[in-house]
Amino acid sequence: MDGNLPDDRIERVTFHPSFTYEDFVEGLSAKTDADDQVAYEIEDGVLKRIRESAMRAFRDTPEGQDPPRYVLIVDEINRGNLAQIFGELITLLEADKRGDFEVDLAHSGETVTLPPNLYLVGTMNTADQSIALVDTALRRRFRFVDFPPDLDVVWSEDDEMSAPDPTAAITEPIDGTSAGEQLLGASVLAVRELNDRILQAPELGKGKQLGHTYLLGHASMTEIVDAWRYDILPQLEEYYFGQFERLRDDLLNETGERLIGWDEERIRSFGANDLYEALCDLAGIDDPLPLNTAVETGWLGWRRK
Repeated sequence: MDGNLPDDRIERVTFHPSFTYEDFVEGLSAKTDADDQVAYEIEDGVLKRIRESAMRAFRDTPEGQDPPRYVLIVDEINRGNLAQIFGELITLLEADKRGDFEVDLAHSGETVTLPPNLYLVGTMNTADQSIALVDTALRRRFRFVDFPPDLDVVWSEDDEMSAPDPTAAITEPIDGTSAGEQLLGASVLAVRELNDRILQAPELGKGKQLGHTYLLGHASMTEIVDAWRYDILPQLEEYYFGQFERLRDDLLNETGERLIGWDEERIRSFGANDLYEALCDLAGIDDPLPLNTAVETGWLGWRRK
């Protein structure tokens, strides 16, 4: 598939419980004319629109050449009523029926096929229990690709890191390593350890692992602290439905009282130093360097003195 497609060859849509066949394929739309008479017209849905563009390109492509690719991205594909949304077009998703097999649409009666240069890409979060709604008929029409957390991305996305890796950032004295870089390094190591524990924890497993996006795009230590306080820790708390003892024993025992008040059963208001120390303990770093706050600026230039 092409590495970069122009915008006019990509469509995006999000499925949800109220999304229907009429939104996706075609439906009837009421229109009022100049005499206030109501008439019903066929209105194309997102799949039908991109299908027509892809079909034209497929037919106009000279023999022996590859037609241009068209892509329909369906976010949260498992949150809609898939059998109802796809309707009769579920048959056309099969690879051996592309461009050959035809069906009649429900409202217009139009005979259509799906061209082989049209790709449907569905995304879903496997931690969502509604994945059970993806039945066997849909599963065998899609290839499933797993995208587990990739914490290496957090470090490799920024070529201005002074330390070669997260461990070095908090254990090896390197000139220019900022407090923000240290805190980010401790966060990477701690999330990696948490994911290992989540994989082993009863009732959790791989679908509950913490994604690397929690640690991307932060421009200051405050943003990293907020990511833990308002995103990561509440997510872990949600996994245990308020069972704080299990949360502590399974995942966060080494953090002590610095991040969560176990008796009060609430996430504390903590600062960068408390977070850093707790994450280092969680990650099993015995002798971390103290935060180098002399380099921290608190903004986009946080790694520069």
